[in-house]
Amino acid sequence: MRSLVAAPSLVLVFLVACGSSTPPPSKTAARTEPPASTAPPIPEPVRSKTVISRADVKVAVKRGLGSMLQHVTLADEPVMRKGAFVGFRLRSLDPALAAADGPAPGDVVTKVNGFSLEHPEDALTAFKSLEVASELVVSYERDGQPREFRAPIAE
Repeated sequence: MRSLVAAPSLVLVFLVACGSSTPPPSKTAARTEPPASTAPPIPEPVRSKTVISRADVKVAVKRGLGSMLQHVTLADEPVMRKGAFVGFRLRSLDPALAAADGPAPGDVVTKVNGFSLEHPEDALTAFKSLEVASELVVSYERDGQPREFRAPIAE
């Protein structure tokens, strides 16, 4: 297992991206059963091979959110759909900090450890919550499809 220096996977907390719209239904023969839910299914979470050390998390939290955000470039505007906040678009991420199996530039991060990132205080709460969390959970969209990334935080 690999531990990241200075908890770089924490950067994933603040990634943003835009998802594409769901393709229109095909015009095939009429169905005799009710249509399936229009919400796309959430695939199984990605269980990262990366393990984040608790000590690295504490150092990152002590340095502050501003320090962490120096390693990412976010889109200027949040991603909105039908007037509602969706998440933030990640433009770039320092390659040394990215988890190979996690969110990447172009993805829309919607939540971190269950916290929405709509307001600056939400992002700060999510960031600080990692100090006692047992894992980092990043909910995001890629190509309009919901995904979830999980990386354990080890003592």
